[in-house]
Amino acid sequence: MQKKELSCSDDGTHGNKTLTGNVSYAFVGSTDENGLFQATGYEYWTDEKGVTFSGDATDITAIIDSTSPVSGAFSSKSVGGISLNLTFEMSDGKPAGIVSEDLQVVKLQAPTAGNIRTESSTATSITDILGDLTEYEDVVAGADEEDLSGMLEYASDIAQLRNREKLWWAGTGATLDGWTSEDAVYDTDAKTMTFDITLTDYGYNTTGKTVSGNIQLIFHGEEATVDGKPVLNATTWQIISDEALEFEGGAASLNVSSIDLTGPIVKGKTIGGDPATITFPINGTQRDRTEFPSDSTSYIVKYLPDQFIGFSGLYGNCMFNDDKLSGEMFNVLINKYIN
Repeated sequence: MQKKELSCSDDGTHGNKTLTGNVSYAFVGSTDENGLFQATGYEYWTDEKGVTFSGDATDITAIIDSTSPVSGAFSSKSVGGISLNLTFEMSDGKPAGIVSEDLQVVKLQAPTAGNIRTESSTATSITDILGDLTEYEDVVAGADEEDLSGMLEYASDIAQLRNREKLWWAGTGATLDGWTSEDAVYDTDAKTMTFDITLTDYGYNTTGKTVSGNIQLIFHGEEATVDGKPVLNATTWQIISDEALEFEGGAASLNVSSIDLTGPIVKGKTIGGDPATITFPINGTQRDRTEFPSDSTSYIVKYLPDQFIGFSGLYGNCMFNDDKLSGEMFNVLINKYIN
């Protein structure tokens, strides 16, 4: 277990009340294989002078000893919720920033340990001071597992073989069961293949579930050659949509908006599959369809016989039934209920 400490001296105001003193913070966690510090919890304490609250009839000085710091965890809600990490980007062993999606969704849970005292009183447990937090659990909004249960049906079904076939017909003017798409555009500098897709009650599986809305589906990868011809080997996918996607059918209807989610290309299965690539023949800034101009089956057999848009290891964020969610939250739910 590692701790990263930050210290601050604040003389801020909130209305006509002021807080003066020195507070030290420690983030408890470990560094992952990517060099990111994954903080699972926090601690804070004061120096021997404590911090003074002013603005009421009597000033109050509170002291939190470093031997018994106030501590808690990170989660999707201030009370309860889904356990999350606060992820720090590191530079030369020091925190250089917080991953942007965490700034939008990760909350400090109400503290669960630590003592506070005044200059003349004995230490009192923070849990005794705060008391029952149940009535405050929605003060800092966020999602919990019950809120997210409806997404599980969609996460396991949306990446179907039929979706790959639809991509092959992009730009031909074909309307395929509620799916239409502009011709894909290849960015030679960014190494991305982008599809602008319109979904109108698109049945993405065989059990009556549909989705409507507009998305950009972007594949990121590297250039290579197959049979002497240039291709893009995409290793990740990205879905972007400012508009709402409306999912109907199944256990619940869902509304997902402000989407910017990214995940891996996998093989074998959509959730937990092995890393793979989706291959797009390219010609300049366009996708090259000349090898199989009207035969999506032959294209799939040659270039992507067992590849899927994967729903593990997601990152990014979106609005989900009015709650801001991160890819990390999806991963927690997928790992718990599906894997």
